Amino acid sequence: MSILLSAFGGELLTRLARKTDDRQVGYVVQDVITKALAQGRPGLIVNNAAGAADAHWNSADRGQWAWEIKCTASGSAALTERDLEAPKSVANGRIVMVDRRFPVRIAVLPADLIGPGDCRLAAWEHVGLKEEERDLAAGMERVLRAADMELLSAENPREFIQGLILGPSGSVGE
Repeated sequence: MSILLSAFGGELLTRLARKTDDRQVGYVVQDVITKALAQGRPGLIVNNAAGAADAHWNSADRGQWAWEIKCTASGSAALTERDLEAPKSVANGRIVMVDRRFPVRIAVLPADLIGPGDCRLAAWEHVGLKEEERDLAAGMERVLRAADMELLSAENPREFIQGLILGPSGSVGE
């Protein structure tokens, strides 16, 4: 079973979806996730360009990691060979799926098990990596709580999230 984001986090993303289009919500969710992943992963590289994983991390003791992030409002997302190339090229490749329908569900899936095509969260959540899902949900929660309602009033929500400076414990301005 996938992990649920808190009611607060889910409501914030639901309200954001009412304010803007699906593509912008997807970008904001991707930025929230990369900020959450960066907590405790010094040197995480975020890639906002097409053709590479959304985030990469190389750890001397934990190996190479790559995350492809998909946000959906339907419970499924299309995965291409290009989406899967980078995560499948490392030992710890992950597909992160966020179904932003309330209640928001998060799944972290091992990339080596997933093929191209329509990836339905309900069909894959049984292989979800529970500990990573819990950690990611907690990190996303810290980012969303730091953003709070200011996210909804921001002229550009994506730039607002990208500009958040989080301290070591996940709070703003430490």
